[in-house]
Amino acid sequence: LVLTFEFWEHLSITIFRSMAALTITVMLSLVTGIAAGRARRIMELISPLVAFLQAMPPILWVTLVMVWAGTGNAVPVLVVVASLFPPMFQSIAMASADLDSRLFMMAKLYRVNPVRILKDLILPGIFPHFLAGFSFALGSSLKVAAVAEFLGADQGIGARIYWAYRMMEMDVLFAWALVLVGLGVGIDLGVIRPMRSIAISTNRPDGGN
Repeated sequence: LVLTFEFWEHLSITIFRSMAALTITVMLSLVTGIAAGRARRIMELISPLVAFLQAMPPILWVTLVMVWAGTGNAVPVLVVVASLFPPMFQSIAMASADLDSRLFMMAKLYRVNPVRILKDLILPGIFPHFLAGFSFALGSSLKVAAVAEFLGADQGIGARIYWAYRMMEMDVLFAWALVLVGLGVGIDLGVIRPMRSIAISTNRPDGGN
């Protein structure tokens, strides 16, 4: 498989879909999570939507998106976003809500620019929790994308596993499965574990020193 163009095409498609979905999830989670953590009314408005997304299993999202948009990039990307947004939003919202309110009162008293408050107070304060949520989302995005491709796409690693299963090509099925597991292990060892170590060290009172 590695010597064929088809392999690299489907591999790149799955990676692109999972990374695109992860980027969308991070942006949505940061914007809504910080806003909800700092304003009770916004939290009350967003919480029902988050609970709804969390209660929906991926297979329902695959079915609905296939009806609305057909097969293609839309199914895996939207399914990954819908699956990963709730836990990441909750992590960021809780971290934002736990920030010391006295710092915001002082910033308001001295009329500190909102951009500076975001850059120097909010983002550093939520960074360890964001890093923990991001590492979970990164580790899950590829797996969720592959499941969505298996059920509702005609390209990608998940789709190749589906067709290998349908055609009873067991050697191809296990080869693609090995590729998917290898990617997961590589991301865990090369990216997620170092990120978790950084999150743990920044959470310590001495800053990890």
